[in-house]
Amino acid sequence: MRAVAPTPPDPLTVYNVATVRHHADAWQGQRLTVQGVVTSVEGSGATVQSGGRGLRVEGAEAARLAQAIITTGTLTTRDGNLALTALEEWLVEQPQVALPEPEPLTADSLEDSRYVRINSAVVETGGQLRWADGVVAVRALDDESARRLADGTRLDWVSGVLRQSPTGWSLLPPHPRDIVVAPPRLTLCEIQGDGRSTLYGGLQVESEGIVTLVPPDEAGWFLQHPDCDGDPATSDALWVAADGPMPEVGDWLRLRGRVDEFYGRTQLVLAGDWLSERQVALPDAVPLAPPVGDARAAQAYWEALEGMYVQLAGADVVGPTSRYGEFAVLPAGAVDGRLWADSPALTQRLLVADDPAAPTPLALGDRVTGLTGPLDFTFGTFKLRPSQPFKAVIAPLPPLPTLPPLPDGAWRLATLNLENLFDTVDDPATADEDWTLTAEQLDHKLDKLAGTIAGPMALPTIWRCRKSRIWCCWSSWRPIRCSASLPPDAGGGRGRTGHRRRAAHRHQTGGTDRSGGGQPVLDRARRGRRPRRGLPGGPTVTLCPSAAGRRVARGWGAALRHCRPLQVDAGRRE
Repeated sequence: MRAVAPTPPDPLTVYNVATVRHHADAWQGQRLTVQGVVTSVEGSGATVQSGGRGLRVEGAEAARLAQAIITTGTLTTRDGNLALTALEEWLVEQPQVALPEPEPLTADSLEDSRYVRINSAVVETGGQLRWADGVVAVRALDDESARRLADGTRLDWVSGVLRQSPTGWSLLPPHPRDIVVAPPRLTLCEIQGDGRSTLYGGLQVESEGIVTLVPPDEAGWFLQHPDCDGDPATSDALWVAADGPMPEVGDWLRLRGRVDEFYGRTQLVLAGDWLSERQVALPDAVPLAPPVGDARAAQAYWEALEGMYVQLAGADVVGPTSRYGEFAVLPAGAVDGRLWADSPALTQRLLVADDPAAPTPLALGDRVTGLTGPLDFTFGTFKLRPSQPFKAVIAPLPPLPTLPPLPDGAWRLATLNLENLFDTVDDPATADEDWTLTAEQLDHKLDKLAGTIAGPMALPTIWRCRKSRIWCCWSSWRPIRCSASLPPDAGGGRGRTGHRRRAAHRHQTGGTDRSGGGQPVLDRARRGRRPRRGLPGGPTVTLCPSAAGRRVARGWGAALRHCRPLQVDAGRRE
């Protein structure tokens, strides 16, 4: 086959850069017309790209980034870079177009004037950019780019135009947006710090660690970096708040997120995806040994373990399982006998957040062993989140206290908290859905209250009920006065969530709902018992219809001294 002589460029044809570079050797010194997009502007020069390849254009004072242009000049090579010189014209086809997508740079794709992208690079001393396949110099074209390219900066990626020189290759980012700085890498213990709140709130960071627990039906997981810094004052773990796919326990994750303090809990709000690098063994659980009696030292102790994988080998239950599946414990043997409110042992108190869907029903005096899991902080309290089953030893019920029998002419007065006694009707006018009881729940609650009155309280002569939103006093086990005006210590007429109790209204208006006060409880408590006699001296009972009488927080004695007598017939409601 005969060799074909190179064809000179047609002066009437507009070429793309890829075609020009294909004939670069043959067209050296020839006049030709090129079309392309401006991918960089450097002083009086520019770079034009089309067909996936670039060409330097010298003397292009009118060039602007992202212009679509046509220009005519002489093809030559300068310092290893193909260039178009001695321009005759500069025609702008469109003043602003989208820049071409930069091509990922590899060691085999180095070519002058090509618009490329380098992922995961570090700016080293002297403006050297180290990436997976080598090192190139990086040169800023403006002050903002220079700031982003400071020595030691980690870059997610950087794109720019390649230049060749006698000393090697250089990369010229055309705009600051072509330089994406990676968030700082912080360890979990650096994020936590040694204080009650993080110093990096609101900052986007990158971190890594082991997944120690992924609670079911919750948006997030616990992450821990074992032996993070060796400082016992800083926690090695935190909560990661995230939606979407969840990792598995034991995954070593690398992730990014925004540092946040959520009501006292330091957390990382996931940004983007997480990367599981490998499966590793869980860290050793930290044995819990909180200080006794020193509240400040105890707070610092718990704070330094927030989020970490901990263990309480044995514990005594000091608070029964709540409707949220939580129960309170102290280390085994921390208290012997009754636990008072000012007991020094309470600095060791810890809540255990059991599975709310199937909690273990525990009561005061029970003992649990093998509590292991992350230490959480929610609703102002530290809580152990069990990551594996624990064992419970149910203690026998202690004998109920008994009261001595009343001598002739004596009487007994008592007060009872009915503990948010609601009815079974969902009132559409109030947000009481969380407190409305079913008929079965109401029966169960009334039976328990009645058992308390008939048992430990020994059917007192007069009693006052609280938390039913009716102030009730009862004599001879029949109501003698019920007032819908609430005493100050009853919460001002609103429950924990601010909902008014409907019981008071039904009692005032003659409603038949049995949760309206203490009457249904009394009915159950005195079944099968003879009505007691009235107070000494006949049916005259001293009650408190006034504001002075409602100040029961000062004690019954003071209240009774400030009340006027009411004459009632025994067994008749007034």
